[in-house]
Amino acid sequence: MDKNEAFEILGLDFNASRDDIINAHRMLIEKNHPDKGGSEKDMVTIQHAYQYVIEQISVRIDNPTADYQQLETDFTEFCQQQEQSPP
Repeated sequence: MDKNEAFEILGLDFNASRDDIINAHRMLIEKNHPDKGGSEKDMVTIQHAYQYVIEQISVRIDNPTADYQQLETDFTEFCQQQEQSPP
């Protein structure tokens, strides 16, 4: 998963505020919750996208000189590990 895909999953553009991201995440989680007919796989995908986007925003605020390419690589590897592990 890359930055474009994470924002697309959340239905946001790159200029979204932290509050927009949180609200989009809550709406998607509520809509796709397994108790309401959604799938667990969709929930995991939404959660990964949310974690990635929030981390990107936090890093930009807390550490403007961070290596964004490395963060993206680390997140992609994390997502691949999550997809391979059994639920």
